[in-house]
Amino acid sequence: MADHSKRSFFFGAVVIVNTRKFPREDGFLGTRQGRTSICNTHMIAFSIPDNSKEVNTTAAEPVLKVPLTLLCYRLKLHQKLDHKLEDRPVKSMIVTVGTGEGVEEPIAISIETANPDIVVFIVSEESRSTLDKVIDKLRNNGFDKDKIVGDNCPNDDMVVVIKDVENINLCYEGALNAFKLIQQRGGNLRRTVLDFTAGTKAMSAAAVLAAVRFDCRQLSYVGGIDRDQGGRVISGSEFVVTCSANRIARDLAIKDLVEAFNKRQFNACRAIIGDLRKRMSEELLTHVKHLENAVEFYDAWDRFDHGAASELSDKLEQFGEEWNLKAEIGNNLCIVCRIAKKRGKANNNAVDLLRKTGSLLMADIFANAERRAEERRYDDAVARLYRLIELAAQVRFAEEKYGFPTSNVPRDFLSDKGLLEKYDQPGEKCIKVGLVKAYELLADLGDNLGKVFFESAFQHRLNARNGSILAHGLSPIEQEDYKSLKDIAFKLCCESAGKQFEEDLKSCEFPAVTYD
Repeated sequence: MADHSKRSFFFGAVVIVNTRKFPREDGFLGTRQGRTSICNTHMIAFSIPDNSKEVNTTAAEPVLKVPLTLLCYRLKLHQKLDHKLEDRPVKSMIVTVGTGEGVEEPIAISIETANPDIVVFIVSEESRSTLDKVIDKLRNNGFDKDKIVGDNCPNDDMVVVIKDVENINLCYEGALNAFKLIQQRGGNLRRTVLDFTAGTKAMSAAAVLAAVRFDCRQLSYVGGIDRDQGGRVISGSEFVVTCSANRIARDLAIKDLVEAFNKRQFNACRAIIGDLRKRMSEELLTHVKHLENAVEFYDAWDRFDHGAASELSDKLEQFGEEWNLKAEIGNNLCIVCRIAKKRGKANNNAVDLLRKTGSLLMADIFANAERRAEERRYDDAVARLYRLIELAAQVRFAEEKYGFPTSNVPRDFLSDKGLLEKYDQPGEKCIKVGLVKAYELLADLGDNLGKVFFESAFQHRLNARNGSILAHGLSPIEQEDYKSLKDIAFKLCCESAGKQFEEDLKSCEFPAVTYD
């Protein structure tokens, strides 16, 4: 194929001079000077050497034949784009500038390739002279962005000076300032190009770290096929390498995701995952996909929605394999699926459900209360413990030797035990006993669970619970009140369900995830 890089193009009756290539803002091929008139049903472009003084269409080399309708469409589209050119986002770039012979050449090449509207330069006092050479090089090459190569350039407002270019902390601070300058001038930080070809190693490393910090997705540096004895690229062999720091950004984001997951901040997890999905391909997010399933599973479980959680069991097994948590996940799945399954079979029969899942439910609520306490949400934790203490009595009454709920104590049962007069509620269809009355009844029946309850300091701690803003008062629960009530609840659950409670409690612990 013929080389048309330094040839003129003849369209119908119009010559478009193409002496140097610049990328168009609208993405179409062509030059800034070019205009076309339409005089035939087809437009034919001819390539003419630049040294030709006359245009001879007979001898010219045809390179393109364009249907008239397509050309009209593109011309109209060009006009629309030209009208909107002022509204397009500012193209911005940040460049680290070092010292050394010929270093201005690759920097100029990088800027010409990126074709930005504004550039912020990161320099040292020593490399200011290099910056002047870069601007001169761009001018000589015909680069025409006034904000970069104008008479007052380099503009000190677009230059960040680092006092000690071997101090990575100062270099990082300077790079952060460079990104802030871009932001102040209307640049999109994510679409800013960072070139770290020149400068000290500390400058380059700090600039890349700052790019990751601001989610800058376009990094570039100038490499070369041929290098001199000093390791510098020989002029004429340069090429611009563009890349992104997606993997670095991904790993940092996953680190935040893991931390949020371990703190049970599931909405924060969803926000991080959503942001990652907008920025990266699914290929990079395999670990995230499995962790996302875990987020949904544990969030549902943490809300006691065992049915929704159990529907994710297959996906959670994959999470366990991917994150090396097979044993922990297996235990968790066993608890959730057993509760969900037995809930389905109970058909709203509270006694049957408590008889089959009493220990599991108590362990589940106890573990949930501990998670709330870890978050220092003691009022929420105590609300769960209060329900748990009530549940321990309900589980005992659901056993076969009693077989009734505390919401409907049979009168004939109380009559046979000689307790009807004490617990009867005249005028009520059924006899209901609350938390304290349930344990009092157990004590009257000689059940050891009632004895353990009244030997505890529950009544004293009950005052603290009743004073909670989530109960009847306006005061927050203190950590000591939570710990005391937690000890009471643990003893009552162990007495109600035996050793099975402690075994189930271990299986209710949420796993801690690590990401290496």
